[in-house]
Amino acid sequence: MDPRVKRLLAFCAEEPTSILITPCELKKESWFENLKFIKEIICTSTECEGEVDCIKMNPQGFFLPFDRFNIWILDLSHFPYSPGYAFYTGYQTLKDFGIIAIIGEIESSLDSIALSYGFQILYNGEWHYYLKAGKGTVIE
Repeated sequence: MDPRVKRLLAFCAEEPTSILITPCELKKESWFENLKFIKEIICTSTECEGEVDCIKMNPQGFFLPFDRFNIWILDLSHFPYSPGYAFYTGYQTLKDFGIIAIIGEIESSLDSIALSYGFQILYNGEWHYYLKAGKGTVIE
């Protein structure tokens, strides 16, 4: 199994049942094959023409089905909004517990942004992992 996906799944507090991927092009990456057992994988793109299981992003305003996903895999270089908006949206989109995995180079301020939205920093590397804890819970 791809080590990035293995680490991601190891961080999950509950069995991942649904994953959001931004953008849809990430489904073509080799690591995606390791997620085939997940029952629901939805992607987002500004161009979802004919794409199955795709949520079209409006560049003027980004809306996702809230309280639905356990994991969000996000490539910030293809995300048409600020990193702060990504964490705001992630906070609204993930279930009580959830992981955001950010792909690629990140700004040094990203950890501060994540903390300000209540995410715990789990690991920084090729992928950067952040945990959203459930309401009223403390993760040590």
